[in-house]
Amino acid sequence: LKTKYDLLLKKNQRRTGSFFYTVPSSKVYPFQWLWDSCFHSIIYTHFNLDNAKSEIISLLNGQWKNGMLPHILFWEQKRLPNSIHNIGFRTKETSSITQPPLIAYSVEQIYKKSNDSAFVKKIFNKIHKYYVWLHLNRAVKYIPVIIHPWESGLDDFPLWDFVYGLKNPSKEQLIKNKKQLLNEYLNYLNISQKSNNTKTNAKPSKQYLKKSKFAVKSLLFNSIYLRSLYSMLFLAKQLKLRQYSYYSNLIPKVEKQFKLQFFNKKKNIFISLNKKRQFTDMLSFEIFMPLFAGIATQNQADYAVSFLVDKTKFWLKNPVPVLPLCSPYFHPEKYWRGTTWININWFIIKGLQNYGYDAIAKKIKQKSISLVKKTGFYEYFSPLEYKGFGPNDFTWSGLIFDM
Repeated sequence: LKTKYDLLLKKNQRRTGSFFYTVPSSKVYPFQWLWDSCFHSIIYTHFNLDNAKSEIISLLNGQWKNGMLPHILFWEQKRLPNSIHNIGFRTKETSSITQPPLIAYSVEQIYKKSNDSAFVKKIFNKIHKYYVWLHLNRAVKYIPVIIHPWESGLDDFPLWDFVYGLKNPSKEQLIKNKKQLLNEYLNYLNISQKSNNTKTNAKPSKQYLKKSKFAVKSLLFNSIYLRSLYSMLFLAKQLKLRQYSYYSNLIPKVEKQFKLQFFNKKKNIFISLNKKRQFTDMLSFEIFMPLFAGIATQNQADYAVSFLVDKTKFWLKNPVPVLPLCSPYFHPEKYWRGTTWININWFIIKGLQNYGYDAIAKKIKQKSISLVKKTGFYEYFSPLEYKGFGPNDFTWSGLIFDM
């Protein structure tokens, strides 16, 4: 399996000038994506540490002057005919929005494997600038708000249907809404999609949150954000950097608000918040994300795990689906609407290990490896049978090597 994946890596690796990066799929996603590259760098710690570092360096090359890290870098200026990925870019070089902020966690894993303090010192200020941007431009009561489904990483998640005000939307309706949201944001920034101006400052996006039709407090995004703040604190402490005080002061405030805002006492689980800052009612894999962050109490983790091992909910033939089997929105083959994803399993495994559920984590790992062995390195999978969907050369499915 590792030999097959090594060939896949070589197929998806790219060089532009002195920069090295890995595309999610040579067939469908020929650019560089933010959280994909964070996953890729973690995978590379098991294959080639130099590549792991280069992946991060190339990602940071797309950073805006205000600190924002875009969710796509269009390195070779390619455009795919009739592709949704052709819209919403602020310049010809990058997109205008961000993605789950996993970069600090990825750098922590590289540092723990390489002990390369020079590498971390070289990039730390850029990464710090990104988390400062999130705090100053997106946080409301210390919790960052996302303004587009792509920023969540969960593109067609059914939760967004309710934000749009749609019921059982078609694929065309979902695309239309994503385009509208991007155009509204670009208009706010006063940036033309045809602009050649690159990486310049733009209006503070925090002002846009009141105007946005989306504006969601995503549990996945913020669990990754909080866990990455811990990574920044760890790295700053290890390298004796002055930013240590920034994170030691910020983290307790984020932790307090995370618990206050996301924990639904009536249901005894953590839940995302909609545009009106109300709890969403949809049960999904997100209830396990606070375990990855390490913010849940042991009792809260125990209760969440009871949902995980329930065969009427998440414990299916190929766990873990993003929606439980009992959900009226569950579909075993539709994009982010009930399918199983290797990266989501990876988050859940890391969370389980934080709370002593090593045996369950091991079972999910074994089932994930078996799923990839029997189908291939697909983008996502059916939780009910050995069947893969999307491109079969999807790089982040190599996270099975980090489980």
